Amino acid sequence: MGELLRWMVVLLSITSIALASLHGEEEEQDILAVIDISLSLSFSSCDDINCDNGGSCFKGNCVCPDKTTGMYCEVLENPCEPNPCYANGNCSETEEGYICECPRDFFGTNCDVIQSPNYPDNYANNTVMTWVLSGIPDKYILLQFEDVFEIEDTSVSNSCGNVSYNSVSNNGCYDYIKIITGDINVKYCGGAPPSPITAQEGSDVLIVFRADSFCSYRGFKLNYTHIDQPIPPVNPIISPSYPNMYPDDTYLTWLVLGRRGFNISFTFNGVFGLEIGEYGCYDYVMVYTNDKYCGNVKPQPIVVPTGEDAMVIFNTDDSEGSQGFNLTYEYQEN
Repeated sequence: MGELLRWMVVLLSITSIALASLHGEEEEQDILAVIDISLSLSFSSCDDINCDNGGSCFKGNCVCPDKTTGMYCEVLENPCEPNPCYANGNCSETEEGYICECPRDFFGTNCDVIQSPNYPDNYANNTVMTWVLSGIPDKYILLQFEDVFEIEDTSVSNSCGNVSYNSVSNNGCYDYIKIITGDINVKYCGGAPPSPITAQEGSDVLIVFRADSFCSYRGFKLNYTHIDQPIPPVNPIISPSYPNMYPDDTYLTWLVLGRRGFNISFTFNGVFGLEIGEYGCYDYVMVYTNDKYCGNVKPQPIVVPTGEDAMVIFNTDDSEGSQGFNLTYEYQEN
């Protein structure tokens, strides 16, 4: 009946247009108004509309429930296509959506979490674990650590005391988590989580956790995800053996290249200690300018103007070292 009504309205419209051409403009406008109303009533009818999968018709169109698409709600969406589970986890559809069955040592809703054994309780001694995070073309892997981060560093005493409250790297570590990807190959430990790390586009990431036979701590928890655009990283520049005594007779330089449209922001973190004497700095660090920083008071953040390079220089004499410095820099859009 509904389909017949539509054809009757179409026939009426054609006839009305023909009649309108034989009458004046006023009669033509009245006839066209009737046609508009007729067409609206006709094509908004739900008489011949059958909506699938629990859909309902409103003004000639199907309103589809969740997880269905199509003109008549005939297409059932599959939450497991594409697979939302990382690390090749198995996806199963549920009434609420989906659930991931994660491979060994991967956790989280999407198998997007890795952590040390027993986290946040102490990890076991003599532990070695590895994870491989597979890259995706045109995507970047972003690594973000949880706030609770405790891995044995060289500052602990024989009684297994507190770890350093800083983020320590490389030679300052007894136990460590190691991140290897692209040009990144760094060990992390201590009592402060590392800054977020972004892998190169499409690159895999190898993660290694290693604990020796001595002290153990709460460990780490790491979330990772694939993102479309890289997040500008926070990059460390750390004096040797930090936060332990740096060596005498050291001269190191780092060149940080400028980027057009970005400032470089330098920040000193944690303990700051460089030898100072009666006549000024015996040991010092210089950032961008010729100003020498030493003593036990952290310098204020330093901002380098857009596009300009920045040189960092660390120089020590032949006596009485201190704890050194932990400097990070990041590019900030101008």
